[in-house]
Amino acid sequence: QSFSTWEWWQGYNLRTFLYPLWLSLPGHVLKLLNLDTNLLIVNSIYFMHCLLWVIGDYYCFLFVRQLLGKREAIAAAIFSVTSEHVNDYVLRTSANGVEGNLMFVVFYYYLNMKPKIFDKNLSLLTLAVTLSFAVRSSSIVGYIPLALIAIVRDPRFFVPILVAGLTIAVPAVLLNLVSDAYFYGYWTIPQANFVYVNVVMGISKYFGEMPWYYYIEHIYNEFCEIESYGIPVFFLLSVR
Repeated sequence: QSFSTWEWWQGYNLRTFLYPLWLSLPGHVLKLLNLDTNLLIVNSIYFMHCLLWVIGDYYCFLFVRQLLGKREAIAAAIFSVTSEHVNDYVLRTSANGVEGNLMFVVFYYYLNMKPKIFDKNLSLLTLAVTLSFAVRSSSIVGYIPLALIAIVRDPRFFVPILVAGLTIAVPAVLLNLVSDAYFYGYWTIPQANFVYVNVVMGISKYFGEMPWYYYIEHIYNEFCEIESYGIPVFFLLSVR
């Protein structure tokens, strides 16, 4: 336990091994080749995280292009690459990186899903939601209203969404639980533990509490600042 934070300790078990397993894939290859130096291992972890970031930016581009147009999608991609928040926190610390990038995958397929059983877009959406939920259980909160909105707008979505949940989400979650049981050495449900520890036990209060208007008040400083090299890029794009 000296090499892990409290979230991984027995009695808490808030984290799933899914994301660390993803990050560790190059490390196994480096170890096999006897190249597992500290420099290569650390940067291989960054590389695997950046792959998710690239996927998120790609789907963000597709999402914005479909909603607003190609020019706006390019601007959104440039903002992501030059965002001070992204470069200082998301890139270096993986802060909410997985669920944040999968969010764009979900949004894109949400725009294109059809009320058909085993619809490709709905299936990929369900897989992205499930992976996001497995990594951080609280991320499911935002997707439940989206499903309800889709069903209210078109009741034909009810059965396809139900089938997707039973055939994709449930098996994926069960497989993830088996994986966690193997690596923890005992059965546990990190997603349920996350809710119990933070909501029922109230441990989250020890990390500090913010007023409901915090993000409104600090949204510019937290998310809207760009690195200096992003300014000329935006200027050239706007006068083109």
